[in-house]
Amino acid sequence: MNYPKTKLIPKSHHDILTDRPIGHICTVRADGRLSVNPVGLMFDGEYVRVSTVKTRVKYKNLVRDPRVAISIPHRNNPNRYVEIRGIAELTDDVDRSFINSVARAYMDVDVYPFDQPGDERATITIHAEGVSAPNIPLEDAPPAAREVEVNKRVARDFVAAINRGDVSAVVDMYAEDGVCWTPGSMPISGTYDRGQIGSFTKHILRAFPEGLNLTIKRLTAEEDRVAIEAESHARHVSGKQYDNQYHILMRLRDGKIVEWREYMDTMHANAVICGQV
Repeated sequence: MNYPKTKLIPKSHHDILTDRPIGHICTVRADGRLSVNPVGLMFDGEYVRVSTVKTRVKYKNLVRDPRVAISIPHRNNPNRYVEIRGIAELTDDVDRSFINSVARAYMDVDVYPFDQPGDERATITIHAEGVSAPNIPLEDAPPAAREVEVNKRVARDFVAAINRGDVSAVVDMYAEDGVCWTPGSMPISGTYDRGQIGSFTKHILRAFPEGLNLTIKRLTAEEDRVAIEAESHARHVSGKQYDNQYHILMRLRDGKIVEWREYMDTMHANAVICGQV
Protein backbone atom coordinates (compact mmCIF):
# COMPACT_ATOMS: atom_id res chain seq x y z
CA MET A 1 0.00 0.00 0.00
CA ASN A 2 1.22 3.48 -0.86
CA TYR A 3 0.97 5.87 2.06
CA PRO A 4 0.59 9.65 1.76
CA LYS A 5 3.52 11.86 2.66
CA THR A 6 2.84 12.68 6.28
CA LYS A 7 2.08 16.27 7.17
CA LEU A 8 4.32 17.71 9.85
CA ILE A 9 3.06 18.66 13.28
CA PRO A 10 4.05 22.22 14.30
CA LYS A 11 6.99 22.30 16.71
CA SER A 12 4.93 24.56 18.96
CA HIS A 13 2.86 21.49 19.84
CA HIS A 14 5.57 18.83 20.10
CA ASP A 15 5.59 19.19 23.89
CA ILE A 16 2.04 17.82 23.97
CA LEU A 17 3.16 14.64 22.20
CA THR A 18 6.29 13.95 24.24
CA ASP A 19 4.89 14.38 27.77
CA ARG A 20 3.24 10.96 28.14
CA PRO A 21 -0.14 12.10 26.78
CA ILE A 22 -3.32 10.06 26.45
CA GLY A 23 -4.81 10.33 22.98
CA HIS A 24 -8.24 9.27 21.75
CA ILE A 25 -8.00 7.24 18.56
CA CYS A 26 -10.96 6.93 16.21
CA THR A 27 -11.48 4.05 13.77
CA VAL A 28 -14.38 2.97 11.54
CA ARG A 29 -16.39 -0.09 12.55
CA ALA A 30 -17.77 -2.65 10.10
CA ASP A 31 -21.24 -1.07 10.32
CA GLY A 32 -19.85 2.37 9.48
CA ARG A 33 -20.15 3.73 12.99
CA LEU A 34 -17.13 5.22 14.72
CA SER A 35 -15.19 3.71 17.62
CA VAL A 36 -13.05 5.83 19.95
CA ASN A 37 -10.53 4.53 22.50
CA PRO A 38 -7.97 6.12 24.85
CA VAL A 39 -4.36 5.17 24.04
CA GLY A 40 -0.81 5.92 25.04
CA LEU A 41 1.43 6.91 22.17
CA MET A 42 4.97 7.66 21.05
CA PHE A 43 6.12 10.52 18.82
CA ASP A 44 9.48 10.61 17.02
CA GLY A 45 9.23 14.15 15.67
CA GLU A 46 7.39 13.02 12.53
CA TYR A 47 5.03 10.13 13.20
CA VAL A 48 2.62 9.30 16.01
CA ARG A 49 2.61 5.59 16.80
CA VAL A 50 0.28 3.48 18.94
CA SER A 51 0.51 -0.12 20.10
CA THR A 52 -2.40 -2.55 20.07
CA VAL A 53 -3.17 -6.25 20.45
CA LYS A 54 -4.41 -7.89 17.26
CA THR A 55 -7.61 -9.09 18.94
CA ARG A 56 -8.73 -5.52 19.66
CA VAL A 57 -11.56 -3.97 17.68
CA LYS A 58 -9.45 -1.01 16.58
CA TYR A 59 -6.91 -3.35 14.96
CA LYS A 60 -9.63 -5.24 13.11
CA ASN A 61 -11.22 -1.96 12.05
CA LEU A 62 -7.92 -0.68 10.62
CA VAL A 63 -7.22 -3.93 8.75
CA ARG A 64 -10.53 -3.45 6.99
CA ASP A 65 -10.43 0.38 6.68
CA PRO A 66 -7.12 2.16 7.40
CA ARG A 67 -8.66 5.59 7.86
CA VAL A 68 -7.84 6.91 11.34
CA ALA A 69 -8.04 10.04 13.44
CA ILE A 70 -6.59 10.82 16.85
CA SER A 71 -7.07 13.74 19.23
CA ILE A 72 -4.26 14.32 21.73
CA PRO A 73 -4.81 16.90 24.50
CA HIS A 74 -2.09 18.30 26.72
CA ARG A 75 -1.82 16.25 29.93
CA ASN A 76 -2.54 19.21 32.22
CA ASN A 77 -4.20 21.66 29.85
CA PRO A 78 -6.91 20.22 27.58
CA ASN A 79 -7.30 23.61 25.87
CA ARG A 80 -4.10 22.70 23.99
CA TYR A 81 -4.36 19.72 21.66
CA VAL A 82 -3.32 18.16 18.38
CA GLU A 83 -5.73 16.40 16.03
CA ILE A 84 -4.36 14.13 13.30
CA ARG A 85 -6.37 12.61 10.44
CA GLY A 86 -4.80 10.12 8.11
CA ILE A 87 -4.05 6.55 7.12
CA ALA A 88 -2.85 3.83 9.47
CA GLU A 89 0.07 1.56 8.64
CA LEU A 90 0.04 -1.72 10.60
CA THR A 91 3.27 -3.56 11.36
CA ASP A 92 3.89 -6.59 13.56
CA ASP A 93 5.74 -5.88 16.81
CA VAL A 94 7.26 -9.36 16.86
CA ASP A 95 10.09 -8.62 19.29
CA ARG A 96 7.80 -6.35 21.35
CA SER A 97 10.35 -3.54 21.13
CA PHE A 98 7.70 -0.90 20.50
CA ILE A 99 5.29 -1.83 23.29
CA ASN A 100 8.26 -2.08 25.65
CA SER A 101 9.34 1.44 24.64
CA VAL A 102 5.82 2.60 25.59
CA ALA A 103 6.18 0.82 28.93
CA ARG A 104 9.49 2.56 29.62
CA ALA A 105 8.02 5.97 28.79
CA TYR A 106 4.72 5.61 30.66
CA MET A 107 5.45 3.11 33.44
CA ASP A 108 9.22 3.27 33.96
CA VAL A 109 9.56 -0.48 33.44
CA ASP A 110 11.53 -2.29 30.74
CA VAL A 111 8.89 -4.86 29.80
CA TYR A 112 5.16 -4.23 29.32
CA PRO A 113 3.56 -6.38 32.04
CA PHE A 114 -0.10 -6.74 31.14
CA ASP A 115 -0.29 -8.86 27.99
CA GLN A 116 -1.48 -12.45 28.24
CA PRO A 117 0.29 -15.52 26.78
CA GLY A 118 -0.37 -15.66 23.07
CA ASP A 119 -1.15 -11.97 22.64
CA GLU A 120 0.22 -10.62 19.37
CA ARG A 121 1.22 -6.98 19.26
CA ALA A 122 1.04 -4.61 16.30
CA THR A 123 2.21 -1.04 15.88
CA ILE A 124 -0.06 1.59 14.32
CA THR A 125 1.87 4.30 12.48
CA ILE A 126 -0.31 7.26 11.51
CA HIS A 127 0.48 8.89 8.19
CA ALA A 128 -1.04 12.32 8.63
CA GLU A 129 -3.13 13.74 5.79
CA GLY A 130 -4.45 16.56 7.98
CA VAL A 131 -3.19 18.13 11.19
CA SER A 132 -5.01 20.60 13.44
CA ALA A 133 -2.93 22.32 16.11
CA PRO A 134 -4.94 25.46 16.89
CA ASN A 135 -3.96 28.42 18.99
CA ILE A 136 -7.02 29.19 21.09
CA PRO A 137 -7.89 31.60 23.93
CA LEU A 138 -6.56 30.60 27.35
CA GLU A 139 -4.41 27.84 25.83
CA ASP A 140 -1.36 28.93 27.80
CA ALA A 141 -3.01 29.55 31.15
CA PRO A 142 -6.58 28.32 31.65
CA PRO A 143 -7.78 28.76 35.25
CA ALA A 144 -7.44 25.06 36.13
CA ALA A 145 -3.96 24.86 34.62
CA ARG A 146 -2.86 27.97 36.53
CA GLU A 147 -3.95 26.39 39.82
CA VAL A 148 -2.15 23.14 39.04
CA GLU A 149 1.07 24.95 38.15
CA VAL A 150 0.87 27.07 41.32
CA ASN A 151 0.40 23.92 43.41
CA LYS A 152 3.39 22.23 41.77
CA ARG A 153 5.54 25.29 42.45
CA VAL A 154 4.44 25.36 46.11
CA ALA A 155 5.36 21.66 46.43
CA ARG A 156 8.84 22.25 45.01
CA ASP A 157 9.32 25.37 47.16
CA PHE A 158 8.23 23.43 50.25
CA VAL A 159 10.79 20.69 49.64
CA ALA A 160 13.46 23.33 48.98
CA ALA A 161 12.63 25.00 52.33
CA ILE A 162 13.08 21.67 54.12
CA ASN A 163 16.41 21.12 52.38
CA ARG A 164 17.76 24.49 53.48
CA GLY A 165 16.36 24.13 57.01
CA ASP A 166 14.06 27.15 56.73
CA VAL A 167 11.43 26.40 59.38
CA SER A 168 9.69 29.78 59.03
CA ALA A 169 9.18 29.22 55.30
CA VAL A 170 7.82 25.74 55.97
CA VAL A 171 5.23 27.07 58.43
CA ASP A 172 4.30 30.00 56.19
CA MET A 173 3.34 27.65 53.36
CA TYR A 174 0.54 26.10 55.44
CA ALA A 175 -2.99 27.48 55.52
CA GLU A 176 -4.31 28.58 58.91
CA ASP A 177 -6.18 25.26 59.15
CA GLY A 178 -3.37 23.25 57.59
CA VAL A 179 -2.20 19.96 59.10
CA CYS A 180 0.75 17.60 58.73
CA TRP A 181 0.27 13.86 59.20
CA THR A 182 2.95 11.22 59.81
CA PRO A 183 1.96 7.52 59.84
CA GLY A 184 2.62 4.69 62.23
CA SER A 185 3.08 4.39 65.98
CA MET A 186 6.42 6.18 66.29
CA PRO A 187 6.95 8.91 68.90
CA ILE A 188 6.81 11.39 65.99
CA SER A 189 3.65 9.88 64.44
CA GLY A 190 0.37 11.75 64.42
CA THR A 191 -1.35 14.87 63.15
CA TYR A 192 0.15 18.32 63.75
CA ASP A 193 -1.74 21.56 63.26
CA ARG A 194 -0.17 24.79 62.01
CA GLY A 195 0.67 25.89 65.54
CA GLN A 196 2.63 22.68 66.14
CA ILE A 197 4.27 22.29 62.75
CA GLY A 198 7.10 24.75 63.45
CA SER A 199 8.33 22.99 66.59
CA PHE A 200 7.82 19.57 64.98
CA THR A 201 9.84 20.55 61.92
CA LYS A 202 12.57 22.14 64.03
CA HIS A 203 12.77 18.98 66.17
CA ILE A 204 13.22 16.78 63.09
CA LEU A 205 15.77 19.04 61.39
CA ARG A 206 17.88 19.35 64.56
CA ALA A 207 18.38 15.59 64.38
CA PHE A 208 20.32 16.11 61.14
CA PRO A 209 23.07 18.68 61.83
CA GLU A 210 24.44 18.36 58.28
CA GLY A 211 20.99 18.87 56.80
CA LEU A 212 18.17 16.67 55.53
CA ASN A 213 18.36 16.28 51.76
CA LEU A 214 14.96 15.44 50.25
CA THR A 215 14.97 14.76 46.51
CA ILE A 216 11.83 14.76 44.36
CA LYS A 217 11.86 11.81 41.95
CA ARG A 218 8.39 12.31 40.45
CA LEU A 219 5.71 14.93 40.91
CA THR A 220 2.13 14.82 39.62
CA ALA A 221 -0.60 17.39 40.15
CA GLU A 222 -4.35 17.36 39.58
CA GLU A 223 -7.04 19.72 40.86
CA ASP A 224 -6.12 20.58 44.48
CA ARG A 225 -3.69 17.68 44.98
CA VAL A 226 0.00 17.13 44.41
CA ALA A 227 1.54 13.65 44.67
CA ILE A 228 5.29 13.44 45.25
CA GLU A 229 7.62 10.46 45.11
CA ALA A 230 10.80 11.37 46.95
CA GLU A 231 13.82 10.00 48.74
CA SER A 232 15.93 11.38 51.58
CA HIS A 233 19.61 11.11 52.39
CA ALA A 234 21.05 12.43 55.65
CA ARG A 235 23.39 11.67 58.54
CA HIS A 236 21.60 11.51 61.89
CA VAL A 237 23.13 13.16 64.94
CA SER A 238 23.76 9.64 66.26
CA GLY A 239 25.95 8.92 63.24
CA LYS A 240 23.39 6.60 61.64
CA GLN A 241 22.68 7.02 57.93
CA TYR A 242 19.07 7.94 57.13
CA ASP A 243 18.01 6.94 53.60
CA ASN A 244 14.26 6.74 53.22
CA GLN A 245 11.68 6.68 50.44
CA TYR A 246 8.43 8.63 50.53
CA HIS A 247 5.09 9.06 48.89
CA ILE A 248 3.69 12.44 49.89
CA LEU A 249 0.17 13.66 49.18
CA MET A 250 -0.45 17.41 49.46
CA ARG A 251 -3.79 19.21 49.31
CA LEU A 252 -3.74 22.92 48.70
CA ARG A 253 -6.14 25.85 48.70
CA ASP A 254 -5.30 29.29 47.31
CA GLY A 255 -1.61 28.41 47.13
CA LYS A 256 -1.41 27.22 50.77
CA ILE A 257 -1.02 23.66 52.10
CA VAL A 258 -4.19 22.35 53.71
CA GLU A 259 -2.89 18.84 54.28
CA TRP A 260 0.48 17.10 54.05
CA ARG A 261 0.35 13.29 54.33
CA GLU A 262 3.74 11.60 54.38
CA TYR A 263 4.10 7.84 53.78
CA MET A 264 7.51 6.26 54.37
CA ASP A 265 9.42 3.28 55.74
CA THR A 266 8.38 3.87 59.35
CA MET A 267 10.57 1.07 60.74
CA HIS A 268 13.67 2.77 59.34
CA ALA A 269 12.50 6.19 60.54
CA ASN A 270 11.78 4.86 64.00
CA ALA A 271 15.17 3.14 64.27
CA VAL A 272 17.17 6.18 63.12
CA ILE A 273 15.22 9.28 64.15
CA CYS A 274 13.62 7.93 67.29
CA GLY A 275 16.44 5.57 68.27
CA GLN A 276 14.09 2.61 68.66
CA VAL A 277 14.15 -0.82 67.01
